[in-house]
Amino acid sequence: MKYFIFDLDDTLLNNNKEVSEYTLKGINILKKHDFIIVINTARSFLATLDVANIIKADYLICNAGTLIYDKDYNLIFKKTISIQDTNEIIELIKSSDDVKNFSIQTIKTLYTKDFKYTQNNPIATYTDFTSKLEEESVKILIASYEHKKWESVALKYNYEIERYFNGIWCRISPSNKYLGNLSLFKLLNDNNPIDYVFGDDLGDILMIKNAYRGVLMKNSKLTNLDLNISMYSNDDDGVIKYMFENVIQYKK
Repeated sequence: MKYFIFDLDDTLLNNNKEVSEYTLKGINILKKHDFIIVINTARSFLATLDVANIIKADYLICNAGTLIYDKDYNLIFKKTISIQDTNEIIELIKSSDDVKNFSIQTIKTLYTKDFKYTQNNPIATYTDFTSKLEEESVKILIASYEHKKWESVALKYNYEIERYFNGIWCRISPSNKYLGNLSLFKLLNDNNPIDYVFGDDLGDILMIKNAYRGVLMKNSKLTNLDLNISMYSNDDDGVIKYMFENVIQYKK
């Protein structure tokens, strides 16, 4: 099967966080060429819905590979951090002088003790973390310059860790975007996927490197890496233009 897989922010979406008419037209053309359309994002499910409703994707991989939804928004796969592990890691964070801030993302809620993150965010709720959480989590976000320490914690619990947000934030998670793609292929019993993958940030690199064809956007700050780089930016319909020029040879 053929897959068209893409990150949203600074990849498929332009600088106004919108899907352009040209990009939407391109996605519909790819559907006619039997491509399975897949959003793969670090966003939560609710934060992805606005785009998903526009492009009518076949699958949504949310929270960086931990949750997969079908086109009818049924949750068909989840990989979470257990309640026990979540609370143990929270206690480690609370006892650490190096942590500047942190938050816990569950399937439906972002728990934070920073009020600014609760403003205009329907899934965010304030907590001081004095009580234990009673939910599994899908990612734990930590603002700390001691990344080696948190890499050790993730390794101890057998979870993934990635850095992002200008170097201070890191994310402990039970999965990543690349593993999310593999989980989808397994669900579909596809042992020979032909996946065209697009992204721009550190969290996208592994899935780009391991794709049938992975492409880094021109606007990425990581263009010094040895990767296939698009001639176009996200604000120039770069994802669709690449597909039209290199995959299905479509012209206006």
